[in-house]
Amino acid sequence: MFKLRLLLVLSFVFYVAPAETEGQFVDEVGFSYLSSQFPNLENGSTLQVIQTEAPVGSGAYIPNTSGSEYTGKTIIDATGTNNGSSGHANTVATRFFGNTTGIAPGIATITFFNANDYINNQTGFNGSGDPPPQLGPIQNHSWIANGISVSVATNVLQRIDHMID
Repeated sequence: MFKLRLLLVLSFVFYVAPAETEGQFVDEVGFSYLSSQFPNLENGSTLQVIQTEAPVGSGAYIPNTSGSEYTGKTIIDATGTNNGSSGHANTVATRFFGNTTGIAPGIATITFFNANDYINNQTGFNGSGDPPPQLGPIQNHSWIANGISVSVATNVLQRIDHMID
């Protein structure tokens, strides 16, 4: 139950409009309350996470990692085709695992995927059989499935459900 609550809290972080002050979203999503109920709530240091992003511009899906929010973190480009940096990926990443503004600043290793690669290859959609094992139990997905049929969308979502189970 605790992990489900933490996952739900982390999921809501990424749908909050930009806060007026740094860290305000922590209260808005209920994380401060959750922390008060669980005083030993970890800072994310034991978590492995995945962030998938739709590519923007010339193919960017990873944040600009040169800032202090990412000092000491290992950023893995699992797709291997990132070109540049994504503003959306940066906003999500700083709120997720940023050193000073993140809800789980202890997260040290983050694996990024281009959303197209993730859908086509990581879910096993372009292959047969079950999806491969996942690299992290907590994942953020930022992509929109425009222009696909209901049957394809259903197949992808069923594969993601299978991966969650």
